[in-house]
Amino acid sequence: MFLGVAYISGAVTSFCTVSASHRHDPPAIWAYLLPVLRDLKETHQHLKFLHIWSDGPTTQYRNKANFWLLDHFVSSLFSSGSWNMFEAGHGKGAADAIGGVVKRSADQYVNLGHDLPNAIDLFNVLSSTLTVKMYYVAEDAIHDIDQLMPQKIQPVPGTMQLHQISLTDCRGVIKVQTLSCFCNQNPDCSCYGARNAELVKNAEQLPDEAQKPRKVSRQRVRVCKKTHSGNKRTKKRKQQTEGKAEENDSSCLICNGQECDDQEGEQWIQCNKCLRWAHELCVDVTDSQFFFCDFCV
Repeated sequence: MFLGVAYISGAVTSFCTVSASHRHDPPAIWAYLLPVLRDLKETHQHLKFLHIWSDGPTTQYRNKANFWLLDHFVSSLFSSGSWNMFEAGHGKGAADAIGGVVKRSADQYVNLGHDLPNAIDLFNVLSSTLTVKMYYVAEDAIHDIDQLMPQKIQPVPGTMQLHQISLTDCRGVIKVQTLSCFCNQNPDCSCYGARNAELVKNAEQLPDEAQKPRKVSRQRVRVCKKTHSGNKRTKKRKQQTEGKAEENDSSCLICNGQECDDQEGEQWIQCNKCLRWAHELCVDVTDSQFFFCDFCV
């Protein structure tokens, strides 16, 4: 289930999408969101701006795949929009209350001796008993979005520090900020370190030399930062593969990008606690003696 509350001028709509899929990754999230957004747009045709607020788990919202899907879908439905993520530990919100109502209603139905063997039965029961707007999403809708995803999405530097992702006038380019700011929808807003990030490189605009395939780097980099006489230096230790080259199947813990897809020799960094890997651009390493990812601190 995917739950939320839509606040529109003069109206509030609670919604819940139901699917047989157990996926919670960005393609699934947007498959759950799209029927809601299209219904809102059809019901309130005057809507021009969409601002989404959520928590910020990296496997669901705070990653490059979700950023690309935001740019792809919202730009086709609204004039502008943004995705805003609360800081960790923000507490419960309206969506959690909707979840409680939906789950209690399902529990009460089962306690009366009825069965809910599948998602479509759950959807039918809840649609007839609740005022919450219900939507059913077939698994094929998720697979359709999977097919839309580009093979290579550029990681966004400092992803873990971002709290607002906004659309720009250029498709494939987003504006990112460490704190949310709206500035009356000013596209030139420079508040809170606002900067543009390119998600997909346009090969047609690159020089011929840049279009040539590059050899995949099979070297990983582990970073430790030490202080020497007040000056902070970065020491990188390259881990060479001995004997037969190992398969590069690691995934970035922030953006989920696969190392085997790395065509540009991007630098990786390893958490000293969980030993998982991430792009240096994604974690935006701060000055410390050792690197620990946000999952371990």
